[in-house]
Amino acid sequence: MNIFGFEIRKKGKSTSPAPQYANWTGSLSYRPFMSVNELLANGTVNACVSIIADAVAVLPLNIYKKTPQGDRKKVDNLPVADLFKLGVNFYQCPYSFKKQLMYHLLLKGNAFIFIERTAGEISALYLLDPTRTQIKKRSGVNEYYYEYTDENGTVYKYSSDDVIHIPAIVWSGVRGLSPIEYAARTASLGNSLDDYTANSFDGGIHSKLLLTIPKEERGWNEADSKQLSQAVVSAYGGAENSHKPFILSKGITATPLNLGSNEDNQLLENRTYTVKEIA
Repeated sequence: MNIFGFEIRKKGKSTSPAPQYANWTGSLSYRPFMSVNELLANGTVNACVSIIADAVAVLPLNIYKKTPQGDRKKVDNLPVADLFKLGVNFYQCPYSFKKQLMYHLLLKGNAFIFIERTAGEISALYLLDPTRTQIKKRSGVNEYYYEYTDENGTVYKYSSDDVIHIPAIVWSGVRGLSPIEYAARTASLGNSLDDYTANSFDGGIHSKLLLTIPKEERGWNEADSKQLSQAVVSAYGGAENSHKPFILSKGITATPLNLGSNEDNQLLENRTYTVKEIA
């Protein structure tokens, strides 16, 4: 069964006696690791994820059931159908629920939906934080369960009947990978280019200067050169000082060095390529 184009993995409940549990990872590790905040700090990642999540969130979600003939029939008289019309839970409307679900899939590669039941009927759906949810496998049994750790450190165990797991990209095992995890290095490079550009404008002098000391300054030494360099950067560095007049004394002259613009140094090309690669 598919939802939003992603496969839903749902396993039946085992009738075997309670066996021992064993950890199950089944996922690949990509470097560099980037948190959700670091990923969203990249403007291209943020825009792409937002566009996809918004586009999916506005789509209707219809409920179907199989007929004895094997066909599908749309149903509107089930409690779960009302959830996607009125409210999925007590704090989320259908739009915000579907949008958050897509953020989980795109950024973390997994969506975990907890099913709340009242008198045997589905009464609410809640998204579990993928970073706090672990998939575990019973040892010797082809059945999975889920461990969720809340903000206080309390661990909850849920059977596969209580949680719907939607993986984005499955490479091995059952835990999904997000498309962004594959592009983590590119996203990290984009953030580095943004930092470099910001630091260049905020703290640097944008034209390289050759400071020439007159021959008359016979006592000039390395310490004097370092002090002069620091004084020039302090007085004229940064965007706020870019329009100040340049004043030197003691016959010192400043000559701009044409070492290449940002475009010549391929900074702009790299930024453009990074945007296209992420998109």
